Amino acid sequence: MAKSMCNTIHGVFIGDAVDFLKDFPDSSVQLIIIDPPYNIGIDKWDIFDNYLDWAKEWLDQIYRILSDTGIIV
Repeated sequence: MAKSMCNTIHGVFIGDAVDFLKDFPDSSVQLIIIDPPYNIGIDKWDIFDNYLDWAKEWLDQIYRILSDTGIIV
């Protein structure tokens, strides 16, 4: 993601969450709408524990970038 995109007031961004969210500054996002995949066994999370490890990666980033008054849906 280009650094200038972090300065937009509104935007819809589509990308791999694990990589994409790392470019956002701490506490900089007011609203995150996310629809994670739940089809365990189809991708790299072939077992539940692998899915949890993968989900923790993007959840950690969401927690980091979400502002104190932000909302995740």
